Amino acid sequence: MKSPFRQLLTRFGYQNKRRLVTDLSGEAILGARDVILGRNLLHFSSFDMRGVPAKLLASAIRLRIGAWAPSPQSDAIYAIRNGWVMVWCWDKPVGDLTASALAEATVVPECLLHEHRQDGTYLLACRSGFEAQIWHEGVLKYSRWWSVEPDAQDVTRFLRGVSGIPADILRVPSKVQASEEQFHTGFKLIRLGDAIRVVSTFEFAIYVLAYACMVAALAFSLNRKWVLDKEVAALEEQVDQASASVRSLVKSQEAAVAANAQLTQLRELYRQPLKVAILADVAKVIPLGSAQVKIIQIDQDKLKIVLAPSEGVTSAKVIDWFNAMPGIKNVKVVSYEDTRQLGVFADLGTNGAENQPEVRS
Repeated sequence: MKSPFRQLLTRFGYQNKRRLVTDLSGEAILGARDVILGRNLLHFSSFDMRGVPAKLLASAIRLRIGAWAPSPQSDAIYAIRNGWVMVWCWDKPVGDLTASALAEATVVPECLLHEHRQDGTYLLACRSGFEAQIWHEGVLKYSRWWSVEPDAQDVTRFLRGVSGIPADILRVPSKVQASEEQFHTGFKLIRLGDAIRVVSTFEFAIYVLAYACMVAALAFSLNRKWVLDKEVAALEEQVDQASASVRSLVKSQEAAVAANAQLTQLRELYRQPLKVAILADVAKVIPLGSAQVKIIQIDQDKLKIVLAPSEGVTSAKVIDWFNAMPGIKNVKVVSYEDTRQLGVFADLGTNGAENQPEVRS
């Protein structure tokens, strides 16, 4: 919706005017639809924004312009080309009418009013003064304005302050003339608006807050990592201690196994003469030809003897035989009817109570 002021200008036929102005202190732009700002009113800079994501580009541009703008009371337009941002900034005019008219007009910088925008160095004759331009990759990257035509030394000093431009572009500038016929520049010019400083300051505060949060998160992560490293070191120490205990236990078990093996050998060495002695005692108590010893086993204090008895030898008689042996007690006899053998089980020790015959199949 047009403002009442703009509607009034349109009613009286002043709206279709195009003005090239070099002074914003008066009322030269009242009623103008298109305003060409003279180079003497503008500050120029270009920013490389190729690494900024597309969704953050607008905010990043506002922040960058807000930090660069030479005055808090500044307005600006910018154009984006090949990842670069070209920015023209000017001081807001004094007076409500002038400010309102400029705010509603289409603003174009005088710098773009020529058709020679190929890569190269140009000297633009402006309405007021002269501007040296360096175009590279379709972007105006460097600009310098003089109130009078610069001499060779001025241009040389300007070219020496340039960086990142191929040497074949930095040559004696070609003179070109600004022309209002080149008003449609081919660039999409974006007006930053009156709230440039407020928005930029707010977003800068948000950026600082986000950066502070990021630093705090990083500090927390580092502290957490230090704590975790300390806990891991303590766990590793406990694991080392447990490993040492396990190794000690394994050595103890190995020693126990070795000792048990030695004990078993000693027992075997002990049992061999004991078996011989028991066989001698058995031979004494069993009448000749009454039974034949098949197996004799000694397990600690337990004795097992398997006999093949002759005809007529009973379990009771076998018990009587073994009760007569010294160091034998708790004699029991088991009959193996399938093999017609007798198994004698007894404890090694003194003679015990009376033993009863037991028959098992």
